[in-house]
Amino acid sequence: MVIQCPGEWLIFKELSNWFMQQFNLSVRLFLIISLVALRSCAQNNRQEETVSTLYAGSTPCDPFIRAQLGIPAEIKCDFIKWELTLDPAGSDSFKISATYGESKPNTNGFIKAEHFLAKGHYAFTEGTIENSKYSVLNLYASPLKSPLILIAMDSNILHFADHHKRFLVGNGGWGYVLNRLQLQ
Repeated sequence: MVIQCPGEWLIFKELSNWFMQQFNLSVRLFLIISLVALRSCAQNNRQEETVSTLYAGSTPCDPFIRAQLGIPAEIKCDFIKWELTLDPAGSDSFKISATYGESKPNTNGFIKAEHFLAKGHYAFTEGTIENSKYSVLNLYASPLKSPLILIAMDSNILHFADHHKRFLVGNGGWGYVLNRLQLQ
């Protein structure tokens, strides 16, 4: 038979209660810190979605792109400078500016520049022939002869594609890539 002292039991019970209070406080503190961290991450994502995204680049002025933009065959066109602005996801609207013409020797400019401007809406679809996981950006605007198709390599790089979602291949001077620029 074991005899317990009532004083020892009270001390044990008080220590046990104190430990549980401390443990509960630690758990509560951990949960509060975790929730604050998650909320701050969610707020950062929401801020990013409310800002327009600007992409820019230069491409060759080949027959496929000429046809898309409706550039007449008699106009001398060596390359095209692009600026594409995607408005936040909620609006799904875009603006595209293409400056094209005969290249001015030893510069990145034109002898006589022509301009193409369009506004429209965009939609993302999934998958290409090469990779079913790629995100494909489709640009729709009335001045375009058919939708412009760009494959999102990541959030910073868009690559032009044909109507079969195959990558367009550039030449020695230009590629078919638009790069994301940081808006100030």
